[in-house]
Amino acid sequence: MIKYIDFVEQTSTGNRSIPDMVINLPGGGKIPIDSKLSLESFDRAMDTADKSERKALEVKHANNCRTLMRNLSKQEYYKQFDGPIEFVVMFIGSEPAYQMALKHDGKLFLDGADKKVFVVSPLSLLPLLSLVSEAWRQFQLSTNANQAIQIAKDLTDRLKIYEEKYQAVGARILSLGKAYNSSVSSYNARLKPSVRNLQKLQGQPQDLMEMENVPVDVTPVIESLEADNEEE
Repeated sequence: MIKYIDFVEQTSTGNRSIPDMVINLPGGGKIPIDSKLSLESFDRAMDTADKSERKALEVKHANNCRTLMRNLSKQEYYKQFDGPIEFVVMFIGSEPAYQMALKHDGKLFLDGADKKVFVVSPLSLLPLLSLVSEAWRQFQLSTNANQAIQIAKDLTDRLKIYEEKYQAVGARILSLGKAYNSSVSSYNARLKPSVRNLQKLQGQPQDLMEMENVPVDVTPVIESLEADNEEE
């Protein structure tokens, strides 16, 4: 999977809940990953054309995400495995679904982190695991407190870089959505009427498809580490 990380899928823990995956880290550490979030409300929100209904479904989806995050924080996986567990990963398997949750619940990621539940998406899962893997490897090599402090500082710096890059990805997604909608508007307003006029002259049926815009209001809403530190 990633250097210094191997994993086991669907690990049973007796009568208790079952993580979808457990990441094994050097030194015996483990990271349970749960991906059981239902995307039903998200799918319905994307399918409906009614704006009020869509907003209600989006809010419901965000509430479902927070509920699962809270439940995972109470799982006490550290009592179920031999190795130490520092946190749990809640995986949302769709980037738009992740962004929709953050749109209506901007503190979902930070509140989850406070409860030792990291809410991640496909774009953020692998970078997060890479950072964790490197941190564990470095801590294993550490021989004194000064080295451990330096490693913690390096990890913080890398998290800031990751934060900046992730925000940039969100901005690009939004930009692509706007560009697509602009092309749709041009097609519907200019190209299609011209083609329809040609069809009339040729006696052809007017069966051109009406292209629709895609929603672009799902934007990245991750609060920066620096802003959080300033509030403290």
